[in-house]
Amino acid sequence: MNPLGVLADLIANALRGARNLLAALLPAPDYVVLSVSGSLPERREAPGGLLRRVLARRGLLDAGTPQDSLEEWRDRLRAVAGEARVRGIVLKVADLSAGPASVEGLRAAVAAFRGSGKRVVAFLPAMDLKAYWLASAADTVVVPESAEISLHGPRAEVSFLRVALERLGLAPQYHHIAEYKTAAHRFLYPQMTDAQREMTAALLDGLYAEIVSSIAAARSVAEPIIREAIDGG
Repeated sequence: MNPLGVLADLIANALRGARNLLAALLPAPDYVVLSVSGSLPERREAPGGLLRRVLARRGLLDAGTPQDSLEEWRDRLRAVAGEARVRGIVLKVADLSAGPASVEGLRAAVAAFRGSGKRVVAFLPAMDLKAYWLASAADTVVVPESAEISLHGPRAEVSFLRVALERLGLAPQYHHIAEYKTAAHRFLYPQMTDAQREMTAALLDGLYAEIVSSIAAARSVAEPIIREAIDGG
């Protein structure tokens, strides 16, 4: 264990403790503004070592932008829910690149936060289906008049490499068990097979149905109205 790294962590924790103590003594805001963006990984990223942090500060290493994880978001919302002086949160959703599972996980955490009796206001500077799906779990959704709205349904893209491999003189060899085992299809076929198209469409239809039903339930609107709005873009 690096003694300098331990010392740096102790100092950082002491500063965080002093900041938290000062925050506890100051008047609490009625609403806490939280911004959500990025890919929302499930777990916190492991902290880099001392050398990595020093090189990153000097610009000699690209440490990347830390991504807030679902684990951190759950802890954050539980902490705010337990603060009696706070009435709720303003959730600003922008540049959300997370997958459907991560969005659904954060949406469930927001719904649990509302269940604690706190209020949630979602603010969307731009609105696509993924952002609105998350925001629909809030009490109120605010979208400025200048916002770009693009409510397009889920889609999938698949690349096929068979033609490129043949041009290089390469022949892929796989044991293909059944037509719905599609992991190797991008190497075996020049285009999507009927079975893969059927499976992909079924997955997208299932995701679309889940999004529509959860939005409809949250906003107390019939599912056909939600589908019509999405189909209209």
